[in-house]
Parts: sequence; structure tokens; C-alpha cells
Amino acid sequence: MVVMSRLSVIIGSVFICLAAISCNHGRPLPASAHIDSLVVIKHDRLLCAYEKGRLLKQYKIALGRHPVGDKHFEGDMCTPEGLYFINAKNAQS
Repeated sequence: MVVMSRLSVIIGSVFICLAAISCNHGRPLPASAHIDSLVVIKHDRLLCAYEKGRLLKQYKIALGRHPVGDKHFEGDMCTPEGLYFINAKNAQS
């Protein structure tokens, strides 16, 4: 259950960040874009969206106070690390 909770937090954060601030000067993704990979570069506080290995867009993101390093316990102000799969999208997001 802890893994699902962490996954939910990460996925929720990713979609909030995607909806928030873009560092590509507000340029929207093309309608034909199919994001198949998201990579978070914690030390730069960036989320990168890729399609078939090609960078489509970068977003500035907010992370915990100590973004580098794995999360050890709730409230440690760290951001979880790991490989996660997004298998659904909130249509209202």
C-alpha cells in the first residue's frame, strides 16, 4: 500500500507540474504528440517529456526541500525515486 501511495503522489505531482509552469515559453505540445516517457531530473527540478526518445518539452517542477536522494519516511521532505509506469490519465486533469 505504501508503494501505491508513493506512486499516487508522484503521478499527481507530475500532472500538476505539467499543468503548471512550462520552461518552453508556454509553447503547447502538438496535438499529435504521444508522450511515452517522463524523466525527472531532481537536482535541476525539471520534468522532461519524451516521445520515442526525442525530448518534446521540459517543465519546471516543485519537489521536497531535499530533492536529491530517496525518500525514507513520510515527512522527511524528500522526493521518492524509482521507475514508475503511468497506466492511466485523469481526464479532468
